[in-house]
Amino acid sequence: MDIFQQWLLLRIQERFGVGSTPMDNEIPFSSIVSLIKPIFEEENALLDEVELKRNLDALVALGFLTVAGDMYFLTFRAIVYSQTSSSISQFAKEEFAQYVSR
Repeated sequence: MDIFQQWLLLRIQERFGVGSTPMDNEIPFSSIVSLIKPIFEEENALLDEVELKRNLDALVALGFLTVAGDMYFLTFRAIVYSQTSSSISQFAKEEFAQYVSR
């Protein structure tokens, strides 16, 4: 998993990994776009939705997300990862800022 995928997973978990059964929360692609598009705009960068989809597919392949139809779902692995990743979250944010700048 690359640094952008780590950051993306953490953002998705922060926003959608709430409630008593966070793995049952439906996450439409459009909601993910709405979640991160303002961050790209803040950095005067365009959000490439095809690239975003490729990164989401990588998170599915790695077992952090599942997909059914047009809906994504967090997995238990994603929940555990996000809870233990506080030590890398600051690093991920800094690396993402550099990624967007490029």
